[in-house]
Amino acid sequence: MSEELHHFMFTMEHIAHIIDPDGDVVYVFQDPRAPFAVWDDDTISDGREPGDVQSEHTDAADAQRGAGDVGARNQSIVAHSGSQNEVGQSEVRMLVSSKHLILASPYLKDMFTGPWKESAAAASTDAPLVLKGPHCAEQAMLVVMSIIHGKTRQVPRKLPFELLAEIAAVVHCYQCHQAVEVFSDLWLGACNDELPTGYGREAVLRLFVSWVFSDQNDFRSMSRLFERRSRGPLHTLNLPIPPVIVDRIERKRQASVSRILDKIYESLRDLSEGEGACLDNCYAMRLGALMRHMVEQGLYPRPETPYLGISFEHLGWFVESFSEPLWHTYSASGLRLMDARGEGFEDGWKSCHYNATRNPSAKGLERLERASRAYQAEVWGDEKLEPHSCSVMDSILPTIIEVEKSLEGFSLSEFHAESDEEGDQSVLLSFLR
Repeated sequence: MSEELHHFMFTMEHIAHIIDPDGDVVYVFQDPRAPFAVWDDDTISDGREPGDVQSEHTDAADAQRGAGDVGARNQSIVAHSGSQNEVGQSEVRMLVSSKHLILASPYLKDMFTGPWKESAAAASTDAPLVLKGPHCAEQAMLVVMSIIHGKTRQVPRKLPFELLAEIAAVVHCYQCHQAVEVFSDLWLGACNDELPTGYGREAVLRLFVSWVFSDQNDFRSMSRLFERRSRGPLHTLNLPIPPVIVDRIERKRQASVSRILDKIYESLRDLSEGEGACLDNCYAMRLGALMRHMVEQGLYPRPETPYLGISFEHLGWFVESFSEPLWHTYSASGLRLMDARGEGFEDGWKSCHYNATRNPSAKGLERLERASRAYQAEVWGDEKLEPHSCSVMDSILPTIIEVEKSLEGFSLSEFHAESDEEGDQSVLLSFLR
């Protein structure tokens, strides 16, 4: 386990946050200001859509100011909260009560009272205990510990979303959802930030927060976004998002991409085989246009499972950006009319031509020119041409619409039971390490 219990004596000046003056546990965590949930564009290159500039709404300055408000309300905070351990790493110490921790956290209850070796160490002496925990954001841990110990007046009712995500990580790790439930509802209700519309760090944080604090609306919205816009397995940013959620989103992505590719290649095959009752020229032009567009969009030759780099939105853009071949044909009625008019004008033109050539006067040549122009305009005029109605995307678009309707996100209830069955403890332990 990442947590370790030791008996050790600390003077009060070594403790940054005295949550409980009569506390019997000194909680120590490392690197409290280490970067949280890092998004690396170099390694997460398939998370961006074509032309999509993901707007990250996280304001680091606001987050720091919000964190400062929390500290200002805690009268027990020492001016210099950080200290250096023997290897030079920053660490923070809090004096807390084991009784409060046991009541609030089933995880810590097992540690102090269960069969683990840490519980034996806790019972061996009355000396203060040192609980060495994993990396946690300092202000997030301070907020959670204040709630657990009943110091609710100093807990802010509104938080920057970045801090809310850090608190969600602490709550999830220590399984103290019930203890913070009232405040989490307040925080979520006061969060006026618009939901992200693109695949990015903020979207992952939103999904995680909605999962931890059971926000059904945000969870459905974010899972729908990832179903439609992800280009590969969800990048969890090392947050303890249950694998069952990641797997379900990825399966939906692959299934939607596969179904649309099936339809695109079915249309390609029909055009190459001339299926239907249209002209050969029509098949040739549509086949060439479709194949060229597929090559430009990286869809020819056919991508293989798991279709990395391809999202539903990518295929929607494929359809939207396709330029149908534009050409015209004569209607059947137009052809009959041209035949009738053509015969009459041909007779008149021949008569005029005969007279003009026999009598090559200026007036005769002018009549010949007028007759020739009239003949061409009536027989081959643009008003007799009609746009050809065959369309490549008419056969693909219905499938796109059907698939889009199936990508509506998930309900939280679909996952809670599965997470319990698969043992969410493994996710917890991996995060603590």
